[in-house]
Amino acid sequence: MYFARVLHLLKQPYPLNESRANRIRRNLLFGLFVSLVLLIFRPFGVDALPHFQWHALGYGLVTSGSMFLLNGLLMASFPLFFTERSWTTGKEIMVTMLHIAFIGLANALYTTWAIGDGWSLSRLLYFEMVTLGVGIFPIAGSFIANQMLLERRYRDRAEELNADMAATKEGSNAAPGRLLLIKGENQEESLELAWQSLLMVQAAENYIELIYEKAGKITTKVLRKSMKQLEADLTDYPALFRCHKSYVVNLYRVARTSGNAQGYRLHLDAGALEVPVSRSLNAALPVLLQQHAKHSMLP
Repeated sequence: MYFARVLHLLKQPYPLNESRANRIRRNLLFGLFVSLVLLIFRPFGVDALPHFQWHALGYGLVTSGSMFLLNGLLMASFPLFFTERSWTTGKEIMVTMLHIAFIGLANALYTTWAIGDGWSLSRLLYFEMVTLGVGIFPIAGSFIANQMLLERRYRDRAEELNADMAATKEGSNAAPGRLLLIKGENQEESLELAWQSLLMVQAAENYIELIYEKAGKITTKVLRKSMKQLEADLTDYPALFRCHKSYVVNLYRVARTSGNAQGYRLHLDAGALEVPVSRSLNAALPVLLQQHAKHSMLP
């Protein structure tokens, strides 16, 4: 029973830190943390090294450098693995522990260089046991606790948003069916439709997939066009909003919101479609939904 509960938690969605700036900041701060711990607490007898203060800085630099190296190798080699749509608490823990193991290897090599007594397997095993043994329980526990905290926070706020939307929708009327024309880079490819019938748009490398409602059925069309180019076409349609780097959503067609540890998700009124929302838009989302979500859909 307990194992099943833990397994369930490991499979839950978890936010993936995809921002390059955030990754750089995290790697540098982690190295700085290691240096400060060594300087202040002097564990494992490291203060016996000559010029100890410089070596404390060296361990921090090795830690940051190994994180940069492993991040680059992993994300370049397995780009499909590092997607937020499929990111879970278990994956976050696994990748973090892999980083710790790699840091243990890098610091063992640095210690061999600093002491100058040659490489030994026992030193490597010692560093790996210390880094993994010390790190696994607090890291796994902190990620699971953070996942549960974030999920509860977004779930509760989503319920509040749904209540506000319900109050806003009452008595609202459908807007006129103004036509929207979207052209692809190939001028022979285009889509013209009433803007209310467009449900969402998803980016797919240099293409966009338009998902819309036609005669009561969900239909898709792929055009060669970037999301940035599409945004320029949608400036006169404020309800067609880029809510995520890979998604545009029709706020007019949002039926309800939900939340998990990765943030809000918008559920549309057709086709059981749902769209993720960038966490940078958390503060703006309530106002946007109140402005554009309507009770009356297409006549």
